[in-house]
Amino acid sequence: MFKKKIYSNNNKLIFQEQKITDKIKSQILSLEIKLENYKNENLKSKAETKNYIRRADKEIKNTRKYAIETFIKELLPVIDGLEKAFELMKKEKINNYHIEGFKMTLNMQLNVIKNFGVNQINPLGKLFNPLCHEAIATVKSLNNNNNLIVDVLQKGYFLNDRLLRPAMVIVSKTN
Repeated sequence: MFKKKIYSNNNKLIFQEQKITDKIKSQILSLEIKLENYKNENLKSKAETKNYIRRADKEIKNTRKYAIETFIKELLPVIDGLEKAFELMKKEKINNYHIEGFKMTLNMQLNVIKNFGVNQINPLGKLFNPLCHEAIATVKSLNNNNNLIVDVLQKGYFLNDRLLRPAMVIVSKTN
């Protein structure tokens, strides 16, 4: 009887220990799952932060790259006026010193905008490209050159890789 009682008490203790062990294992498993979820959330957060920083950097670079766009667009008519005046001075055969001075001023202006990533489109003699040229008129081709730019009414401009203004052109047609 005494042995039976000890055996019974032992079984109860073993059963209680097993119950406690199972409970602890269950809590450990639950904590491991939570830990894994936190790790995944942390990785996701880091990736989102990295992507945000990358997008912000790209936006900052584009803002810097194209910040002068409005200013340049306002300046283009001034450059057009200088170019027209220069052409008129050459036709009128005004004093060569004045023409040279005017040409230097125009070139300085073009160099300044070029330093800021602005490139002039002067497509005379090239094939028409609707992505950067605007056809104002067409003329019959004398030598079967179709879509060739025969005259540039207004030069176009790019700011880095962005079209600021298409070149206004006259294009040849064969028929």
